[in-house]
Amino acid sequence: MRVGLDIGSTTIKCVVLDEHDALLYSTYERHYSHILEKAQELLRRIDAEQLHGQKALLSISGSAGMGLADSCGVPFVQEVFSTRVAVKRFVPATDCVIELGGEDAKILFLTNGTEVRMNGSCAGGTGAFIDQMATLLKMGADEMNKAAENAQRTYTIASRCGVFAKSDVQPLINQGARTEDVAASIYKAVVNQTIAGLAQGRPIKGNILYLGGPLTFSSVLRKSFDEALNVTGICPENSLLYVALGAALYADKAFVLSEVADALDQYAATATYASEPPLFASKEEYEAFHARHMSHSVPRVPFSAQCGPVHIGIDSGSTTVKLVVVDEKRRILYTNYQSNLGNPLPLIREQLLKIYKGAPGPAGGQRDHHRLRRRAGEERIPLRLRSGGNGGALYRCKILYAGCGFHHRHRRSGHEVLQDRRWCHQQHLPERSMFLRLWQLFADLCTGTGLRCEEICQPWPVRRPPGGSGQPLHRVHE
Repeated sequence: MRVGLDIGSTTIKCVVLDEHDALLYSTYERHYSHILEKAQELLRRIDAEQLHGQKALLSISGSAGMGLADSCGVPFVQEVFSTRVAVKRFVPATDCVIELGGEDAKILFLTNGTEVRMNGSCAGGTGAFIDQMATLLKMGADEMNKAAENAQRTYTIASRCGVFAKSDVQPLINQGARTEDVAASIYKAVVNQTIAGLAQGRPIKGNILYLGGPLTFSSVLRKSFDEALNVTGICPENSLLYVALGAALYADKAFVLSEVADALDQYAATATYASEPPLFASKEEYEAFHARHMSHSVPRVPFSAQCGPVHIGIDSGSTTVKLVVVDEKRRILYTNYQSNLGNPLPLIREQLLKIYKGAPGPAGGQRDHHRLRRRAGEERIPLRLRSGGNGGALYRCKILYAGCGFHHRHRRSGHEVLQDRRWCHQQHLPERSMFLRLWQLFADLCTGTGLRCEEICQPWPVRRPPGGSGQPLHRVHE
């Protein structure tokens, strides 16, 4: 009997082969970083259910398996070599292997000279990257694959780094891109990263074998590779287990698996871990640090009827929405910080309604002028509201909007101007979309609150210097 254990960055795989190398038992499970406990549980289970206390040939492979193998004296097989052993045994006509794991990606060339290309420390374009993008889309990996099957178009998304990818995906979500299209774009980004980053110009052709979890579970990802390479790759039976199969085929030393599991207990008891010294040597040192920093905090006061005119600042970022209400003395009256859930407008509307309805003071009747301003306070989009009383909650309030939808400055013939509720150029459609959504937001906001929208998005007045030079001065609008 042969047993192969593949301990990867996110999953653990185990196989049991008989004397004819036929597969008797296999398992594929996530270990959720509890590698030691999961390995012990698997070894004891196989010993009890398959081997019944008998010895078996055992070896360990995988990116997270070397430390465990050394601690209990079990032979370790490097995962690329293990993959090659299994491929030569079960699919000998293979020319190239593309394998995507939890945090690694590999291309193994088997013809015209054996060569392996593997990613470095960055997990961009791997299974962890796909999981992260699926979480951003609020779905599981299988749901993202199903959604990508109905895509109509794709967008350019960076896959070299998960942070860069999120900076591409989040604006698409915020601007209303179809989830199906974004999902397909993510798979295409993984393909581009694998081919460009690993193959590096070497042709990928012949009989292509797809291995690893992402390529096994995602039909769209396999199809994207086929289209990019102009081939028809094969995802073989047991494609998740090839590293474990290679480890089992290479095993040449017999063990009782329950004894190996007990040896891992000793490893856990004696293992040492590197650590850094604490940030603070004592509680008093921490309290002094806390007091020093709190002395520079912005003062907070209750939101009372005596607070006078207030200013509302809204920061709609790529992933979160921040809102603050301050009085004329720059004291904080109210704050809110939350994830934008891919759709910031309803959250902003909810907070503004909460402030309007919950803020102290009598219902208004004066004419209020509220403005949406860009980040630097230079570019202003006027929003005029009318309240129905005297001295209402939003009396003389200015709404300052610093958001991702208002970062463009457009010059056309020396003018910076919005024309008739249309942006001046086709490239400003995302900004136009965001502005129209804000317009609708405040139109909805006014319903039932005593406010009324008017004079939205009028052309800007432009002051020109004397002499007809044609160069505009700073735009002024009050």
